[in-house]
Amino acid sequence: MRKETPNTRPSRGQRKGSAPAEEKKQRAVSKKMHFTVKKEMPLRDYIIDVAMHGVSKNVAKSYLAHRQVYVDHQVVTQYDFPLKPGMTLEISRQRGKSEIRSTYFKVLFEDAYLIVVDKRHGIPVKSHLNTRERSVQGLLLQGLLRRNKRQRLFSINHIDRDASGIVLFAKDEKTKQKVQDNWTELVQEYRFVAVLEGKLEKDAGMVNSWLDDDRNPLVNFVKVRLHHEDLTTTHYKKIREKEELTLVELSPTESLRQQIRFHMHELHCPIVGDTRFGSKGFIDTGKKKDTRIALHAFKLVLRHPVTNEMISLETFYPQVFKQLFL
Repeated sequence: MRKETPNTRPSRGQRKGSAPAEEKKQRAVSKKMHFTVKKEMPLRDYIIDVAMHGVSKNVAKSYLAHRQVYVDHQVVTQYDFPLKPGMTLEISRQRGKSEIRSTYFKVLFEDAYLIVVDKRHGIPVKSHLNTRERSVQGLLLQGLLRRNKRQRLFSINHIDRDASGIVLFAKDEKTKQKVQDNWTELVQEYRFVAVLEGKLEKDAGMVNSWLDDDRNPLVNFVKVRLHHEDLTTTHYKKIREKEELTLVELSPTESLRQQIRFHMHELHCPIVGDTRFGSKGFIDTGKKKDTRIALHAFKLVLRHPVTNEMISLETFYPQVFKQLFL
């Protein structure tokens, strides 16, 4: 009597010798060591004394330099980064990808789906069609193509050329579309700081307008209601005043081109340097022919469109803004 032998042939779509999906997942997890921080201490000290049990400073430095250390799922290279109880620490056994560096932006977050940067003023997020203008998107893509020659990059939101701050990009069109279509659900916070000409009547409030963004370089603003989604809102909060200047934090609920600039114009307090919307002042950056609008996107809290994890990113107020209120 013949004994039945188990069918060991790989199923359709599974390569011979390939590991099952769960095994692959387990293998990927094992490439990182995971820790939950229980007491406050500098990152390098935690690596040496707790995570790696007495490794040398040079070894800890190497892990940081090669972008193998993650705090709350974000790469950290700062040796004295202050760890706090409850934070998650991951140390990868593989060296991280080389960081994309530029004088025009700093990469704040990157994974397989998204890349978030802090852009400086004076450079557009993306160049117009049929031009060779330098842009953040173009420079980022150059760096990504050195890793993967088939890489694509899509801008998700827009910040004006002469403004600065946090900008999102997607590495595939599906992710881009998902964030844009679900902006109000995924983006928990997107805050700006600005210097306004004049004084606000209230310490806090909001501005509502029906705006039409035609997606061209210039924006057509209309005062009649087109569709329910055309109603845009920007919340504002006064931070400080000095003479005829006001420092404010702004939170737009949508991400329309020039929305904040138009709303501050509606309050009769244009953003300093924004001559299009009535500003008569300027920001002195110390460089000739260097124009800037006193508007900076400094905080983003986003629910990841694919992994569902919360991403919280924050930058400092620009120093040139602070100097106006000394």
